[in-house]
Amino acid sequence: MKTLILAATAALSLAAAAQAATYTIGTDEGLVSAGRDNQGWWRADVGNSNSNNDNYITGVSGSSEFRSYFTFDLSSISGETVTGATIELRRYNQSGTPTLEFFDVSTSAEDLAQRNTVSAAIFDDLGTGSSYGSFTPTAGASTDVLSFVLNGDALRDITASLGGYFSIGATVSNGIMFSSSGSEPGNGGSGFTQQLVLATGPVVGPAPVPLPAPLALLAAGVASMALVRRRKSAA
Repeated sequence: MKTLILAATAALSLAAAAQAATYTIGTDEGLVSAGRDNQGWWRADVGNSNSNNDNYITGVSGSSEFRSYFTFDLSSISGETVTGATIELRRYNQSGTPTLEFFDVSTSAEDLAQRNTVSAAIFDDLGTGSSYGSFTPTAGASTDVLSFVLNGDALRDITASLGGYFSIGATVSNGIMFSSSGSEPGNGGSGFTQQLVLATGPVVGPAPVPLPAPLALLAAGVASMALVRRRKSAA
């Protein structure tokens, strides 16, 4: 009987442990390059001459198009399934009627951080592939923190990236966003750190094996006894 009670208690403990969790990861965590956050811009024709500049300007300025990226260190998360993801970015300056779209990124975190170089391939990578969602932010204050809920493709890719780095690319059409964001923390500023907020659950696997009827009844009894004790303690 003692063995059955222990088994039932363990089953209840496992069920309680399999609860959802929330994680917030900033671009200032797990820095790929010391002294600057894991974010920045790329152009197809010129590199960022200031290697410490964390500016993530996105869109078209004159004849130049900027695409941005954000990299998040997920090395502390494993064995879970991502069920929700929101990227939060400070607006800084915005003009036009921008449409912001996020994309998957295959370029490594290390290569993305070398943004003082020129790479048409990396520039292309930041604005093609699987879309994680398209948004049309309305005008607002430069200090606003904008939240964008990412779609199922993003959840799948983030789950696959748990335990390592995950990067996301961004493009803006019909305007420009995030200009003057060079005051980011990694560049000696005190601005908001861009972050990814994740909701997770247990890894989805085969259906659990049902408890034998006597053990299932015993587990229910243990739960009922615990509830009665809590009520008596509260009385």
